[in-house]
Amino acid sequence: MEDGIRLIRLAAAALACVFLFACASKNSSGEIEPTPLATEEPKPYAVTTVIAWEPTATPEPTEEPTATPEPTWEPTATPEPTWEPTATPEPTRDPYAPKGLDTLPETFPERVLAIARNEIGYTENRYDSIEYEGEIRCSTRFGAWYGRPYNKWCSMFTSYCVYYAGMTDYPFDYSCIRHECKLKAAGYWRDWNSYIPQPGDIVFFRSASKIYSAHSAIVESVLPADGVEPARLVTIDGNIIVDDASNQKGVDRMERTFQRVIGCGTYTKGEVYPEVESFRNEDIPAECTPMSAPDWDVLTFIGADRTPYARRCFPEKFQKNPQ
Repeated sequence: MEDGIRLIRLAAAALACVFLFACASKNSSGEIEPTPLATEEPKPYAVTTVIAWEPTATPEPTEEPTATPEPTWEPTATPEPTWEPTATPEPTRDPYAPKGLDTLPETFPERVLAIARNEIGYTENRYDSIEYEGEIRCSTRFGAWYGRPYNKWCSMFTSYCVYYAGMTDYPFDYSCIRHECKLKAAGYWRDWNSYIPQPGDIVFFRSASKIYSAHSAIVESVLPADGVEPARLVTIDGNIIVDDASNQKGVDRMERTFQRVIGCGTYTKGEVYPEVESFRNEDIPAECTPMSAPDWDVLTFIGADRTPYARRCFPEKFQKNPQ
């Protein structure tokens, strides 16, 4: 019901508005003229063209895009260490070593003898000398090797040959008599009356007036007695005169009878003698060179049957008129 009343009211209001508008628009003739909407000239309406928007298409590239260059920088590689472990240095060459050590024979006595032979022709250094007890002493390589460059050097020469042959723990000494005693104490000594020297041995000789060792050399060979000449010993000696005119000393080959042989230093052990305390050459103990009874056959073979030792031990062999 209320909705119907509301509609009637609205319709009545609309009719009233239409009626009033019609009355206001009548002219004198009773016709209704159109009333201009405005006193100004009407402005033309601008026609707006509506353009449908479309998204602008991304133009195709006219050329290929420039490739981004690879970076030219490269990380610096960690350099390898330039340090290298220090190589073990080659051993310093022994300034006293003889030549030809790499080509020595296999057996030890032959090695000793080969070294001694290679030294034949060596002479003392006359440009390096001293005066000792009124005597001119020249230096030698063998003495310098031992540490006594101006000493008499026959024993240092024989020690040198044995040392460089490879027997470095062998008894050595600068003095013949001291060398003899050391060999006896170590068991390397062979007495003259019980042993025939062999090539490579160290042979010891007494002097003309003394019974102890005064010279030593390396045995090269033994020449047996032949009915004319007695047995002879060929040796290689150091500290002997090689030039009589200048009294020059050096290394050379010698040939002797066995008359002054006291004994030999060998390279295999045998009898050990009582050790003798250290002494000087001019103070020689009487027990330094004990002499045992010789074997006459050995004396005869080596040609030493006419030595003072044979005369003392076998006086009956030297009687003027044996029965």
